[in-house]
Amino acid sequence: MYWFRAAAEGNHAEAPFNLALAYENGEGTGVNLKKAFEYYKQAAELGNPAAQCNLAVAYLQGSGTKRNFQKGLNWLHRAARRGDAKAQFNLGMAYLEGMVVARNRHKARVWLSRSAKKGNRPAIRAFKRLPARR
Repeated sequence: MYWFRAAAEGNHAEAPFNLALAYENGEGTGVNLKKAFEYYKQAAELGNPAAQCNLAVAYLQGSGTKRNFQKGLNWLHRAARRGDAKAQFNLGMAYLEGMVVARNRHKARVWLSRSAKKGNRPAIRAFKRLPARR
């Protein structure tokens, strides 16, 4: 943990992301969702797409922070645009089911397709279940 913290202080995007994962999952330390959120935010602001996705989920679920749908959606869009397959899947499902955003099958298809092309199995299954385009 010492070396991760030292690297995080040096603004290396992977270090705060790894610290966030450790605090979220209790690996090498106790579970601390507030610290996980803080480190996800640091890594997300440094441009780490996976951290941006996890930060979005934290905002959407209120995990380690107060629930904030707008911030969650903004970070989810950022991560999806940067190519994070999990974020693309989550965004596609949000559009498909009308969660936090207005239901939009076209946008759902776009994001699920992008995630599926990266091999994301849940996205592949969801994309195959979409009705054919008219």
